[in-house]
Amino acid sequence: MVSSSLTKWNTVRQRQLDELLSAHRRVGGHGPGRRYATEQLNFAYLVAVAAQFQGFCRDLHSEAVRVFSGAMGPAVASIVVATLTKNRRLDLGNANAGTIAEDFGRIGMSPFGASSPPLAAPSERRRDSGASSR
Repeated sequence: MVSSSLTKWNTVRQRQLDELLSAHRRVGGHGPGRRYATEQLNFAYLVAVAAQFQGFCRDLHSEAVRVFSGAMGPAVASIVVATLTKNRRLDLGNANAGTIAEDFGRIGMSPFGASSPPLAAPSERRRDSGASSR
């Protein structure tokens, strides 16, 4: 089975990122040297990559939930899908080790391998160490 999330990452999402790279080349050129006029494009590209990655993770989670619930009857499957995607961290915040692990953990998946648990998000590290949050 081909992953629709991966297909979208390799086509639609890649094309959208390529548009920014193309703009960067037009403004900055191809030769060596520092390109000061491209600094804001660099920032925009960083944000775009993060957004596209978050979208990919969300798509992949939805796809995994659909596969997980596929063996169930339609009535039960719709309840399971709603439950596993309700308050999904990838819908509420950035894709990071903590949000990815929590969302995929709902369906028993460990995206970082069983031998190496994911790093906690910065807010979780502060909470775990007893430090106060600002």
